[in-house]
Amino acid sequence: MQRSRRRLSCFIFSLFFFASGIKAQQGYSRNDVLDCNYPMKAAPSPSYLYTCSEPRQHSCHAFLIYKSRQGYNSTETISHLLRSDSSELARINNVSNPYIFPTNKEVIVPVNCSCSGQYYYQAITFYVIDSDDTYYSLANDQYQGLSSCSALMGENLYDAENLSVGLKLLVPLRCACPTRNQSRDGVKYLLTYSINENDTIPDISERFNVSVKESLAANGFTDHEEAVIYPNTTLLIPLQSEPLSSQTIILEPIVYAPPPVSTLSTVNGEPKRSKKKLHFGLGAGVASLAVLCLLSLLLRRCHRKKMGRIKGK
Repeated sequence: MQRSRRRLSCFIFSLFFFASGIKAQQGYSRNDVLDCNYPMKAAPSPSYLYTCSEPRQHSCHAFLIYKSRQGYNSTETISHLLRSDSSELARINNVSNPYIFPTNKEVIVPVNCSCSGQYYYQAITFYVIDSDDTYYSLANDQYQGLSSCSALMGENLYDAENLSVGLKLLVPLRCACPTRNQSRDGVKYLLTYSINENDTIPDISERFNVSVKESLAANGFTDHEEAVIYPNTTLLIPLQSEPLSSQTIILEPIVYAPPPVSTLSTVNGEPKRSKKKLHFGLGAGVASLAVLCLLSLLLRRCHRKKMGRIKGK
């Protein structure tokens, strides 16, 4: 009975991988990837990692985009974080080694991507827990969406509530290899791009010299209208040659406008109190002016009477 179930399971996954090879595309994770409790289901899900496109194990050369930040802003620190070769990282970004990148500069990171498990592609790196680290913060802050919270939980035995300083975690990075159909179309590499706020598929495609249609197909979208994307999730960009440093940008920090100051009365009555103070101030000013005018008239009368007496004498 158990042997029959295993055969059935293998048959189902063989069908899945065969279908994946025909589709020549991965699926977009949507914002499900941000859910730490998103389960690893029987069928592979892009919310975990990208799925292997063929039943046999294989590997390929792939690229990730990582944004330079404090603590991880040099060829050495970024290559260590993502387990890349620092000299290759320097070469592909057209910089010397070592080199410090400007803050928020997009850095191209070459990695070896392999279908190391039964279902998922991944580039493996390791991370030692620091204070206040969680699976969620590691996936979305430290690794900028290049891993997923559910994948970190699935690949490590440590409970999410008991991550102590010094623990060494295995970090699966989101990558993928071209399918057979993509290879036939001339695609040599897939670049994992971490989406920023205000990014659009046409803008990203234009920067990397890829058609919108190719980008949509590579991520399982059928048309542009349904292609809603979210920050801190990833897109696969199909490339016919290595990415160029000239295609990367330095991201400007988003500055949000302060909320407008309301002059209308509110529930707590603050603007009303301010208006009362204004009315009181105006009233006091008018009263003071009236007193001054009255004093001035009295002084003038007194002065006239005094002058009249002097003339009478």
